[in-house]
Amino acid sequence: MTASDTPFDLIGVGFGPSNLALAVALEETGSPLSARFLEARPRFAWHPGMMIPGADMQVSFLKDLVSQRNPQSAFSFVSYLHAKGRLGRFINRKTFFPSRVEFNDYLAWVAAQMPVCDYDRRVVGLEPVTLGGQVRMIEVIAESRSGEQSCYHARNLVIAPGGQPRWPDALEGLRGHPRVIHSNDYIAAALPRLEPGLRIAVIGSGQSGVEIFADLANRQEAPKVDLILRGRAIRPSDDTPFVNEIFDPAQTDRFHARPAEDRAKTLRALAATNYAVADGDLIQAIYDMLYEQSVAGSDRLALHAEAGLRAVGETPQGLCIEINCPDGPRT
Repeated sequence: MTASDTPFDLIGVGFGPSNLALAVALEETGSPLSARFLEARPRFAWHPGMMIPGADMQVSFLKDLVSQRNPQSAFSFVSYLHAKGRLGRFINRKTFFPSRVEFNDYLAWVAAQMPVCDYDRRVVGLEPVTLGGQVRMIEVIAESRSGEQSCYHARNLVIAPGGQPRWPDALEGLRGHPRVIHSNDYIAAALPRLEPGLRIAVIGSGQSGVEIFADLANRQEAPKVDLILRGRAIRPSDDTPFVNEIFDPAQTDRFHARPAEDRAKTLRALAATNYAVADGDLIQAIYDMLYEQSVAGSDRLALHAEAGLRAVGETPQGLCIEINCPDGPRT
């Protein structure tokens, strides 16, 4: 095991947008704090499995890493566009929403200017370092893909490792199966296996699910695609201005100062801003796809509403999915 000689004032676990924004803030404010960030990936990447061509961001480019804190920052999305020679052309697009591929490139551009991250360092252990019966520091153990371990010491810890994939109960026993692919791995694991005649079930009607459904619908391999959702319909995200004020920076301290019960109530009330919902224009596009298909008399694409995933089994031909529908079980 290798060990850093000097303890850091701050160690950040993960180097996604949250900790990347923190690194930029420390840089721009001239903070005297010594900081290091540990990232499990071998290089910067933001949702690499969902870089679907044509997929746009759901938030304005002005909600980048820095602009609401420092509009004059050299690390803003506008500065990125200027550095890349695309500022004028982006303005001519008359949109607040860059593509997901472009925003990922922006984040990687900023990350490349922040030499404060050790990549290929998955944190596998956190241990208190005590002195006189009090915790003085945290020992952070990180491991590379080759198994080499590194030891760091920090006076403060910022944990931002990103979300973990969620699986329906009916699929828990099939995690790791080559035919069961989480949206996180869509680009790398699903697309290379596409071929004509393939039938694919997409489970879930949030933004990721409907983006994958729409992408598969337009692929030249023309697979047969079933979108399975528990609700009555694909629900639109709520991006109206009064609701979106919850994401304003000034709201952060106000939110966290409230009692836990009030915070939970607020999150439930505003869940439609981000969870199990999709952009209205994408919903319209899918509706149009299904309508045009009905005109043509085709059944390649199907939407199954109010359909709970009941069971998934393996057969010689592939996977057999059983769903609960209003008119009874269906496979």
